[in-house]
Amino acid sequence: MDVSQPYGLVGGEGFPGGRVFFRPTGEYRGKYLGQETSFVDAQPDIPKIPELSESICSVWIAKSSCVPTVTQSMIGIMTGSSLGIVTTYALGYDPSGPRYNPGEMSARWILSPGVPIIALKVDDSYSQKRKALTRVWAVALNALGEVYYMTQPPNPPFSKTKTDDSTKFACTSQNFNRVRIT
Repeated sequence: MDVSQPYGLVGGEGFPGGRVFFRPTGEYRGKYLGQETSFVDAQPDIPKIPELSESICSVWIAKSSCVPTVTQSMIGIMTGSSLGIVTTYALGYDPSGPRYNPGEMSARWILSPGVPIIALKVDDSYSQKRKALTRVWAVALNALGEVYYMTQPPNPPFSKTKTDDSTKFACTSQNFNRVRIT
């Protein structure tokens, strides 16, 4: 579980079939975040992730508006799963970028297939200056001790309408810079 005063709390269920729970600040009820499997089933180029064998091992939520601002509200919540997958969710929308609903999936990376992501760390003071200097903004650690870090956040799609499916954009998002250190 991770808590943020301005945005709320996020928790991950660490058992097979576990999901991500998000409760925004100022609301009494939270919701489970996830993906629509019907769209994934219809698209042969998007891999199907077996939800019943996946559990959430690590979570992160933004503590300030720095990361959501730099990523045009694309990244506000990040989760690591037992299958080696890192998924990000939006916390709202930025008028200058595409409109994401709170809790909508925005990006996904398969860092180490089958090896759990046990820790996530994100620079809560990430800024445009740090982005221009290609500083590390996110780090993931898997159960084998391998460290993955990203120096550039993913780029949001140029335009996104309500009819577009966020799963398609998230699973096909490859605009990132990832390096593995063993």
